[in-house]
Amino acid sequence: MAKLGVVMTQRIVEIGCMDPRTRNDIDNGPAVARFSRAGGWVGGIKAKMPDFLRRHSINIVKIKTHSDCGAAKVVQIGLDEGSRGQVAPQIHDTIIDPFRRHIAGMRVSTEDIEDIGTMIQQNIALDWLRHRGGVKSLEGLCCTKIKTVGKVEGRKTLLITPPVYEGNRISDLVSGLGLDNSTTYVVTLLPTSLEQMAIDPMLAINHIKGMDTVAFHAGSIDRESGTAIDAMHNAAVRGLIRLGNADIVRLD
Repeated sequence: MAKLGVVMTQRIVEIGCMDPRTRNDIDNGPAVARFSRAGGWVGGIKAKMPDFLRRHSINIVKIKTHSDCGAAKVVQIGLDEGSRGQVAPQIHDTIIDPFRRHIAGMRVSTEDIEDIGTMIQQNIALDWLRHRGGVKSLEGLCCTKIKTVGKVEGRKTLLITPPVYEGNRISDLVSGLGLDNSTTYVVTLLPTSLEQMAIDPMLAINHIKGMDTVAFHAGSIDRESGTAIDAMHNAAVRGLIRLGNADIVRLD
C-alpha cells in the first residue's frame, strides 16, 4: 500500500473477455491498456504479463469476467475423463489440466467452475503484480462479474490484434477496421512463442459456432506484438496453424 500522504498515480490495465457482448464493460473508464481475451484465466499472456506491467508501471489490474463463459464450458467438457478427443491438446495442456491441478482434492460441481475460474484469474493477476519488479506498491485488484444476456447472431469474425493502449477503446478499433462490433470477437495478444499465441484463437475457433472469418491486424504502436501477429498470419496462411474452415484475411 502507498504511504500515508503519498498520492499514487493509477496505472490501470483492464482484461475482459473476447465476447462482443462484454465490450461496453471493457471499454468504460481510464486504462493504460485493454486486453480482450479467450480463456483468460490461464491463457497465453500469462508468462509475458509481468514484463508488460513493469514496462508500463501498472499498479492496478481490473479483471472483468462474465456469465455464459466459453472457457468455463470448455473446462466442463475437459473434466470428463473421456473428453481428450473433443478438445485440442494445446487447450487441454494450458486450460483444462492446470484447472484440474488447482481443484485436486476438491469436490467441484459444474456450477462451481466459473467461480473457481474467477478465483484462479485473481490469483494469477496478484502474482503478476507481486513479480513485476521496479514498482513496489500494490494498489489493488478489481474483479467484476458481468451478466451476459442474449446471443451473438449472424456471421462471426475473430479479430487478432495487439492490446489497445492509452485510453483507446476496443470498440473503436473494431469499427475503424470496418467490422461489426456486435459480431466481432477480439483476441489481443502479447508476443510469445507461436504455439502459445495460437492457443486463444484455436479456443475461439473450436468452440464458437459459425466463425466465418479470422482477421489479423498487426497495428502500428506495439512493433513486437505486430511482428508476432504477422508471423501468426503467415503460419495460418501456410496451414501451420489450424484455424478451422474460416477465411483468413489481413487488415492494415
